Amino acid sequence: MKKNSPTCIQYAILATIIVPIIFLTGCQIWRHVGVSSATTLASRQYMQQAVESLQLNEENTARQKLELALKTNPENMEARAMYADVLWDIGEQEKAISELKQVVDSPEVSPATYVKLARMYYDTLQWEISQKYLSEALRRDSSRSDAWTLQGRLYLTSFHTEKAASAFHQAIFYNPENWEAFLLLSDLYLTDQKPQRALETVQYVRHKFPPDQEPPEVLYREGLAMCALGRFSEAVETLTLADSRMPQEINILSALAHAQYNAGKTADALHTAELAINIMPENEMCLNLLRHIHREGISVDIHPQIGNQPLLKSP
Repeated sequence: MKKNSPTCIQYAILATIIVPIIFLTGCQIWRHVGVSSATTLASRQYMQQAVESLQLNEENTARQKLELALKTNPENMEARAMYADVLWDIGEQEKAISELKQVVDSPEVSPATYVKLARMYYDTLQWEISQKYLSEALRRDSSRSDAWTLQGRLYLTSFHTEKAASAFHQAIFYNPENWEAFLLLSDLYLTDQKPQRALETVQYVRHKFPPDQEPPEVLYREGLAMCALGRFSEAVETLTLADSRMPQEINILSALAHAQYNAGKTADALHTAELAINIMPENEMCLNLLRHIHREGISVDIHPQIGNQPLLKSP
């Protein structure tokens, strides 16, 4: 889902535009500004090389080029922000936060950078610090949809569900295509025992996509809402489609097994539950379902086909 905060790709586009302009005007800048422009130009050249590496998915090479860019010109905050993104993507979260914090501490930092730093702190469970930077982002620009989405998430960490719902509505007001906010709102309705509102919310999002391109996280939530409404046969259909879009995702499999069992498809439910347990042996939902099936004395002959696909992240 997409957000307002800059990504490596956005930096790539920006650098692609900026660097050729520097090449075209470099001689004139050199004459008027002096030797310091040489380090600026060299730093941007390294940054452009990093952009090209990112386009080839060569993150380690991009990291090396950005380190050279910052060594050449430590004041190149574009390179530092991109460097933070690369570090985050390769799992060096603490260092990524440290680098982005330097960008935030520099003059004329954008609200988007505050939001990005707040999200990094949120994702590392440092919620108080996240709120600090997010509050500053909203103080600078209260119309950022991504900021309100994160604010809703932070409200949920302290169980302020009404405030969270209000924040998600604000996010949608400022960006009616903020699908992340819609899905979080749907989750909140399910938690508050409002499955019909949850279903209406997630179906609104689903209908914004072509029939063969609905994201699996959207289908997954639609299936959950249908289960909560007792519409298990429809839930099986929807969750089966979600599973085809994101095979062997543990949350989808667990919900599908539950829906299949309640729809009277016990053999299918047993198959799906065993597949889920093979992926995650401590999956309590599917373990309980298997215990329940066996207590009922139901015997079915199945032969699960278990592949070797990697475990994907939950929607």
